[in-house]
Amino acid sequence: MSCLRSQGRTQRQIADELGISRTTVVWYLCPGARNRYGAKKATRARERKAELKLRPDYKELRQQKWGDRKERWRKWQRENKLTVYVNGKQFIILVRKRPRPETCEICNLPKDYLAWHHWNPEYPALGVWACRKCHGLAEAVDNGSGLEHIERYLMLKEKYSRII
Repeated sequence: MSCLRSQGRTQRQIADELGISRTTVVWYLCPGARNRYGAKKATRARERKAELKLRPDYKELRQQKWGDRKERWRKWQRENKLTVYVNGKQFIILVRKRPRPETCEICNLPKDYLAWHHWNPEYPALGVWACRKCHGLAEAVDNGSGLEHIERYLMLKEKYSRII
């Protein structure tokens, strides 16, 4: 927009050409202008933002820069947060887990949902990624009763316990 102003056009011409109100043009193009409370209305950063928003490829640029925030947030939570229940109360612990694989580490089957199973409350970063079925199995083994895949679970537990 500043290039339009430098061409000697009036605020009304700029507003008509861009399809915005004259007040918006004043807001973005007159850094020295003040609102009714005496505060400065515009800055160079605001002008740049306005110019960017008026570009036809603005949505693509924004998607390129930020991506899908919700998916990135879910991934971060999956890799860094652990929910623990103590006496029926929920506690969230920040933990640096290993990257989430595509398959369950106990049964080696591809699963959409994998939960982080840890066996040592002092070191929650030590654990394996398990599907719902195998996570229940791992809990059962840790509580004293076991089912199938016990050998694989114990081998993984031994392997990842030596990492520290």
